[in-house]
Amino acid sequence: MTLRSSAVSLARGLASSSSSSSSLPFRWTSIQNVTFQPRHFSTSHAPPNSFSRPSPPLLPRADQKEFEDLQRRVNAPASQQAQQDLEAQAELAKTVTGTEKDLTMHPDYRKTPEPTFQGDTNPETGEVGGPKREPLVHGDWSYGGRATDF
Repeated sequence: MTLRSSAVSLARGLASSSSSSSSLPFRWTSIQNVTFQPRHFSTSHAPPNSFSRPSPPLLPRADQKEFEDLQRRVNAPASQQAQQDLEAQAELAKTVTGTEKDLTMHPDYRKTPEPTFQGDTNPETGEVGGPKREPLVHGDWSYGGRATDF
């Protein structure tokens, strides 16, 4: 029995059962015009195209060459170009006005509070190795004005 003949006999069986009972929402009238296409499986790869690789498409030739040169330069930190770049940055940092501390700290950075005593022993409580600032100044554990006890 071929695939087509088995499908036709199955469809006829369904059609005859549906004509006797109206439980199906449709009615089979004819299955003679249905064709079944065989499924082909292949182990060969799909033909290559520009979208078959896991990377974006290449740039125009000049831009792609420049991009690859930049990538090589970045990935070779011991190169002469990297040394020249570091020297140029050092010279630029010397010419910028302002103190070094101003350049390294963001204006919104909260400075840590100054310690209330010097040494290892707190003179008020006698605690050895404790915090340099009293954490309960305002009745809660705060540091730099921010509560830390939740």
